[in-house]
Amino acid sequence: MSITFKQIINYFNYIYRNLKLKVNRNQTVIDIGSGHAPLIRADILCDLPPLECSQRPVTGIYTPPNRFVVGDLLNLPFGTKAFDFAYSRAVLEHVTNPIKACKEITRIAHSGLLILPSYLWEIMGGSKAHLWLISRVQNKLVFQRKTLEHSQLNSLLPEKILNSKQYEKLFNTFHEDFFIDYYWNKKISIEVKDSRKNEYNFEENALMISATEFINKFRSPTGLMRKAKISLYEILRKALGGRDINLFSVVACPLCKKSFSDKNHKALICDNCNLEYPIIDDIPFLMKRFAKELKMAKQP
Repeated sequence: MSITFKQIINYFNYIYRNLKLKVNRNQTVIDIGSGHAPLIRADILCDLPPLECSQRPVTGIYTPPNRFVVGDLLNLPFGTKAFDFAYSRAVLEHVTNPIKACKEITRIAHSGLLILPSYLWEIMGGSKAHLWLISRVQNKLVFQRKTLEHSQLNSLLPEKILNSKQYEKLFNTFHEDFFIDYYWNKKISIEVKDSRKNEYNFEENALMISATEFINKFRSPTGLMRKAKISLYEILRKALGGRDINLFSVVACPLCKKSFSDKNHKALICDNCNLEYPIIDDIPFLMKRFAKELKMAKQP
């Protein structure tokens, strides 16, 4: 398998982002929307299944045992203030309700970092999958709903420019102009401008896979490659100050936010919602559509 210049550059940028992160060694860290290249320092990873949406650039997803949770950003399956630091990169531009997403992020963590594509990034290539144009005004994030015209801007740049070394270098050299690094403490200041007039709606064919299908088919890498990647990541994570966290101590029902009454290797049970969430291959699937409603016990 050949490796392109762009892939090499992206890898070095990935390592650089991990090394420059401003987080204390003794803090508990979660990566929300972790994907195939998560924050190495993160103690817990959370993401949708890889084929839950078509907006992910690759189908693979990194799923270390006892550290990865399937969950939804709009209904995070973690307890209140379960983490010291929440990291999320290139996620909020995809969500339909960024205000609710930010409330969930600040609910589960004391502080964190959001990395978002800027308004300039969107109009100089952008992505059709993104719903918002995002800018930073002083310490406030401003989300403006894309119009149909905005969504067509990325088609104006020729492929030879989009795939060129010069184009890649431009984004890496002027990171502060093309990306927003938003460190927050206690709260995220956000404003949403959504007139709903001629707005752009990204249409996708979501594949409603089951938890078992995710484990058997779409997790990547698998086998020895997965074990090797996990071993390497664990060495780097510990070197950067990563901590070992009992996953059951931080997860919670995504609906009621209460801790689970029954915790075993096969399921998590929420008595309050009367739901059972499956655990397959050490991965909890904490989304309502994966849950099974429990039969009510008969009254004597």
